[in-house]
Amino acid sequence: DALDFLSFLLPGKFKQLAVGKTRYSVMIAEDGILFEDGTLSHISDGRYYLSTTTGNQDAIMSMMMWWLTVEPRDVQVKNLSGANSAINLTGPGTREFLQPLTDIDLSNEAFPYMACREGTISGVPVIMFRIGFTGELGYEIHYPAEYGEALWNHLLEEGKSQDVRPFGVETQRILREKGDALLDDSPVKVVLDFAGQRMYYVLHQILLTAALTRYILAVSLEHDLDTELTDKEDRVFGMTHKDNLKFWLHS
Repeated sequence: DALDFLSFLLPGKFKQLAVGKTRYSVMIAEDGILFEDGTLSHISDGRYYLSTTTGNQDAIMSMMMWWLTVEPRDVQVKNLSGANSAINLTGPGTREFLQPLTDIDLSNEAFPYMACREGTISGVPVIMFRIGFTGELGYEIHYPAEYGEALWNHLLEEGKSQDVRPFGVETQRILREKGDALLDDSPVKVVLDFAGQRMYYVLHQILLTAALTRYILAVSLEHDLDTELTDKEDRVFGMTHKDNLKFWLHS
């Protein structure tokens, strides 16, 4: 029942997700607000690998177990956050550097974008995901935590001749923005804020970039614009629906 359970938790048509494929996914709470995004990979028949943000891992695990208690399914869920380490290896020369170290065929034909593969790197068992965070060719490598520091140091040592170096989150963010901006000469980015305020505040550093030229703002007009804005418990926010609309139009 793993696929049925994932289709219940995540909005998307995951029945079409073939073995060896990865797809970006989002998770919404019962109120319909997005609170998590990550990736879902079909590792082998009936076996799926869901990645989440570090801050939400415990909440998502608790939610999964709660739903399996309320609506029992033939599903096993394991939190591998403490069992696995992860490395993001990226850059235009990544394939040439990594291919001699792994038994996984990294050619574009055998390992296309948004695919996942199991194998080894220098004898260490790994799951590799070809997903990008920087606008360059990249692989996310997940492997047993007991090899965590050893594989990290090994890759840095093997990469000295190619100037392989660690990079931080800020560098990753800048490279991602530059990658988006270079997709064409006059990029047009369209963002549908289907998740409301939470989406904006979580992603504002990504949304507010030079590459972004268009917003789509979805607004409910079922209320009189001059009435007080309230939540589901009728708590007043101290502004009218018109004030709220102005806030989003000028934000």
